[in-house]
Amino acid sequence: MVTVGVIALVVALVAVTLARLGTRSAHATRLACADVPNRRGRAVVSGVVEPLSETLVYAPVSGRSCVWFTSTIVEYWVERDNDRVRDFDGDGPLHHGEIRPARRGRGRTETQSSQRPFLVRDDTGAVRVDPAGLRVGHLPVSVRDSVSGIPSSGGAIAVDFAPGARRMRRSSRLDRTEVVLLPGERVYLTGQITRGRDGTPVLGGRGLTVSRRDPAESARLPQLGARAGWTLGAVAGLIGVAALVAGSARH
Repeated sequence: MVTVGVIALVVALVAVTLARLGTRSAHATRLACADVPNRRGRAVVSGVVEPLSETLVYAPVSGRSCVWFTSTIVEYWVERDNDRVRDFDGDGPLHHGEIRPARRGRGRTETQSSQRPFLVRDDTGAVRVDPAGLRVGHLPVSVRDSVSGIPSSGGAIAVDFAPGARRMRRSSRLDRTEVVLLPGERVYLTGQITRGRDGTPVLGGRGLTVSRRDPAESARLPQLGARAGWTLGAVAGLIGVAALVAGSARH
């Protein structure tokens, strides 16, 4: 019984911890831009995005001028034996039995995001947004494509019998994705209200998220999970205490 009690208490502790995290992630106050200067904590602001100045930023993959962007490039490579180099016997190209299977792998991953602040505006005013660490929620992908990392040379390739000819040839594919925010696009921004060096209220901080979907809809699942966690924690805690008391009474 003591073992059962300890296990139940551990389950209760885990459930309560998850419930607290779910409650924290689901808690954010909906504010108009005009109310942001008078509030602190985590907030949701809805409006259209605008550049802080007249200058827009340049998205490197799509080439579009925008308020903010994030681009990711992932390299996938393939290495194959070059069948047009001198074989080990020195009598001609590699024989079929001497060619090794192709080798594939994932290379570098590069992510680039705009760090220039921008504005979110509604009917009551505007709030400055610090996009450092901005995460994408529900936004359409502007670019998703694949391009060749090393362009192939057309035409026939002659057998290379020169000393030191490369046995392997390598090709790569670059998978590119990019999300952009265009001027006038209406979004929901969820983040922490902070103060800039000049005292101006700024929406940003840890967990800053941009989405076209109302966060209230996305918060329903964490809220349900939090309620289930609190309930499970309470029940498991009661079972654990009862089991420990019963085990102690036997001794």
